[in-house]
Amino acid sequence: MIQIYEKRHEKEHIQHFHQHSDFQIIYVAEGKGEIKLDYNQWSFNKENLLFIPPNTRHQVYSIDKTTLLCIEFSPMADSNLLNPICSANELRNFFVLPSQVLDTSPIRLHIKKMLAITDSFATQRHLLELGHILLELIALKKLPEFKNANELRAYRIKEYLQHNYYRIHHLNQLENEFHLSLRHLGQIFKESYGITLKQFLDDCRIERSKTLLITTNHAIINICFEVGYPSLATFYRQFKLHTGLSPLKYKNKYFGK
Repeated sequence: MIQIYEKRHEKEHIQHFHQHSDFQIIYVAEGKGEIKLDYNQWSFNKENLLFIPPNTRHQVYSIDKTTLLCIEFSPMADSNLLNPICSANELRNFFVLPSQVLDTSPIRLHIKKMLAITDSFATQRHLLELGHILLELIALKKLPEFKNANELRAYRIKEYLQHNYYRIHHLNQLENEFHLSLRHLGQIFKESYGITLKQFLDDCRIERSKTLLITTNHAIINICFEVGYPSLATFYRQFKLHTGLSPLKYKNKYFGK
């Protein structure tokens, strides 16, 4: 069962040491405080997220009046789908995600969706949204450390383009993915990598097309569409700009080598 509930604590409230048999995801809607795990202590602030694995002995101290949104769940009882996700190494230990990291992530959106679900399919839809949250937490834990939120955003944009270059019809699609204007996303990306979004997208497409040209017998027009170019003329122009050769001459020169 997935339980979603709200906890409100007054200023300087102390919740004594305790533990749960289930996983807990706690979103700090208001206030700030501290959480202790035996001899370790972490601070939390508004819009932070706390992840608490089962049987983790902890104590919560509210410095200010706090409002905590809690999602409590047991994968064994809820869904076979969640079992392999919850066994990931990244979810074995307690951690706190600061608001700067959440700003780059869709986790808040998934939490809002969970709160809005009230229909007869609520259980299944809660599981789906929870699965998205857990997978996003795993991805965030795997990321290297960054100096600030914009560096993390730039890295996530780069990862997104590298994995989705073939289905991006227009860079405006990034606005829906990252919830920022294309202009702002472009500025963030260029500050970190020194090139524009369009330049990096073309780099991804051309590198993939080079591999396909020299390792497969796919027709050039098929490769053009496979890597995401809308027309053969655009593909030829960008390919020659990057390599100095047409796709056909590049294939004849390097195929099988």
